[in-house]
Amino acid sequence: MAIVVGSGAGGATVAKELAFAGHRVLLIEKGPEISEEDAYRHYANVDAGVKLMRTCCLGGTTMVSAGNAMRCLENELRGFGIDLTSEFAEVEQELGVQELPDALIGDGTRRLMDAATRLGLPVRKMPKFIDPGRCCQDGRCSFGCPAQARWNAARFVDAAREHGAQVLTGKSVTGILTRGGQVRGVLCGSQEYHDDLVVVAAGALETPRLIGSIGIPTSSLFCDTFASIGGVFPDIRFNQDVPMGAYVTQKSSLILTHYSRQLVATLQGAGHTVEDGDVLGMMVKIADEDTGLVGDTIEKGVTGNDARRLTEGSAVAGAILAEAGADPSTFVTLPLRGSHPGGTARIGVSVDARLMTRITGLYVCDASVLPATPGAPPILTLIALAKYAVKRM
Repeated sequence: MAIVVGSGAGGATVAKELAFAGHRVLLIEKGPEISEEDAYRHYANVDAGVKLMRTCCLGGTTMVSAGNAMRCLENELRGFGIDLTSEFAEVEQELGVQELPDALIGDGTRRLMDAATRLGLPVRKMPKFIDPGRCCQDGRCSFGCPAQARWNAARFVDAAREHGAQVLTGKSVTGILTRGGQVRGVLCGSQEYHDDLVVVAAGALETPRLIGSIGIPTSSLFCDTFASIGGVFPDIRFNQDVPMGAYVTQKSSLILTHYSRQLVATLQGAGHTVEDGDVLGMMVKIADEDTGLVGDTIEKGVTGNDARRLTEGSAVAGAILAEAGADPSTFVTLPLRGSHPGGTARIGVSVDARLMTRITGLYVCDASVLPATPGAPPILTLIALAKYAVKRM
């Protein structure tokens, strides 16, 4: 039997692949099993200076993802001898990755794309793991898709179950059991679960604490810090667009079409009469410096270089918004957030190119292992890495 700790993109993939290969699998998830449309109720964000975004439930943060399917860190991983070419192709086919058809590009997104083009900026539609035939265009991808059009990791958990995997929810793993340099299982409070293959995929804020407690070195935290900027555009109904349907790549940032309810509240607080459908917005995401710390406390600040990149990207985003017709006099920016905590158990520090620690049979397979800040949505890469790792377990 293999024990998998955590059910996000990495853990769920490992559980499914091992179960399909005939292994007995025990998957342990700290959070509850939920209805997909209720995923937004299970955010467990951490205010570390930059607010770190995550959810705690079966399926992890994939339950509130926008369905973005970008390849990232290919060259950095090759530097460690990890070539994911075949795994990326496999994942893209399995998840049905494709750009949204024009019929699913809303008016707000289209206006932003056209504005970027007029400004001479290279704009592209975002590849998605969204089934266009099921999409209901309600803009709620990041809350939990009510139409089940967007893939999430809970589907891989279900597939693992169908192949005999046992799934425990609402149970926290509190320790890792080892003997003589070999993993022996995990501890959940006073209860022990034994096996000589354990895969930790508890997320970049929990994984380093688990492996660090048995002496495995850990590393610093990055989170793809991002800023949301928006302004008033009456009756644009951008809130119903598929989130992040298009993006512009800049040297120091990734700029995405982005709606946030917090923009509405902030604009209302600034005295503007707006409703949900009256706001146009963008996200500026950077590959931030890995200066964060996960220890007794979690800390993630903003360096001078981070601030410069955010400022440069925000200037471009503001130009696009203004060109698209949003009122520049109303522009507001939200407090900084980080959507992809990672790097805290990275390849070359905590794990080798097989994603195994120095403890035989103990692997890590989540965003913790990423060797560098992606500055882009990493879900596709995490699934590909998990498939790669299972082949070497």
